[in-house]
Amino acid sequence: MIFWQIYKKEWRENAFLWMLLTGLTVVFVLLTYSGHITKDLYGLPFALGIFVFLIFNITILKKEENYKTSFLLKSLPVPGWVVILAKVFWLFSSFLLYYFIWTIASWQHIYRQHFQLILDTQNLTLDILLITILPLLTIVLMQFAHLAAYYVSRFRGFVSIWIFAISGYITIRLSTFLGRVFG
Repeated sequence: MIFWQIYKKEWRENAFLWMLLTGLTVVFVLLTYSGHITKDLYGLPFALGIFVFLIFNITILKKEENYKTSFLLKSLPVPGWVVILAKVFWLFSSFLLYYFIWTIASWQHIYRQHFQLILDTQNLTLDILLITILPLLTIVLMQFAHLAAYYVSRFRGFVSIWIFAISGYITIRLSTFLGRVFG
């Protein structure tokens, strides 16, 4: 029950920025179709969207710390992982919804340019899986880096960046090792 309340709280807090980003993306795609912007830039809103979601990811726990509401969240009668899971679930679901809207808005361009290439790909399931799992993995690694750096008193941002980079490197190395073992 509290999980969904925290999830809805995240939507209420970030709905304006999310709708602004989505609206600007749709307007950009429509301007691309009308010829006001070159068609080579149709992927620019998606790339900027990924950047904005990375900023959302960084600020999701920092915001609670800045507004001094982290103690309120810690006093809830649920474990801390439920609170973090609700926030991560919001990030992941909002990113997938944004990605879905961008895909629908850009479908005509994608269909003309790349649909035949997509149909010829033998690893279509793997591509779809990567599109959905990669943002989730990035969110989890960034949250881990932020939480791990929370225990350092000085140079918190620097430590957080290093932990994210090292954990990403370990994840890549571990995935290639597991790919050889199971593949």
